[in-house]
Amino acid sequence: MIKISNASVDETSEIKRLLNYVWVDTYKEFFSQETIKYITEESQTIDKLKLEIENKNLLFLVAKDSSDNIVGLATAEEKENKIFLKRLYVHSNCQRKGIGVKLLLSVLKDFKNKQAIYLEAEKDNIKGINFYKKNGFKIIEDKEYKLKDDKFSTVVMERTSR
Repeated sequence: MIKISNASVDETSEIKRLLNYVWVDTYKEFFSQETIKYITEESQTIDKLKLEIENKNLLFLVAKDSSDNIVGLATAEEKENKIFLKRLYVHSNCQRKGIGVKLLLSVLKDFKNKQAIYLEAEKDNIKGINFYKKNGFKIIEDKEYKLKDDKFSTVVMERTSR
C-alpha cells in the first residue's frame, strides 16, 4: 500500500537519492553527463531540498511503500494565481502501479479551488508526456532552453478543472 504525505526534513537524504536515481534514469538519453551532474550535484543539493521542504508556499509530497521507503515525490506551488507542478517522479521499479496518479491527485486535492495546473516536460520524455495526457493535461506551448552545453525543448502542459 502506498501512503502519500508531506515531506519532512528528516527524509532529505532519501529524497536526494531518489531524485538522483530518477534524474539519471529519465534524462540520460536527453542530456549530457555534465548537465546531469550539474542538476544532481548542484541544483538538487541537500540544503536546497531542505529549504524547499520548509517552504510553506511549496507543496512537497512523498509516496512511501509498505516498508516506508520513498518511491515517488511531487512538488507544486502557486504563482500569480496559477498552480505549477514542478516535479513528479516515481522510481522506475515502481512505475505503472498508480503511484504517479496518487501523487498527482494529492496535488490537485491540495489546490482544489484553482482553475488550472501547469507543468513543463522535456519534449523527448514521451513516457512522461503520455502520462500527463492520460491524466487530462494538454500541450499548450513549446519552449527552448540551454543548460550547460545542452539545448533542449520542453512542452508546457495544462489541465483545467472544468
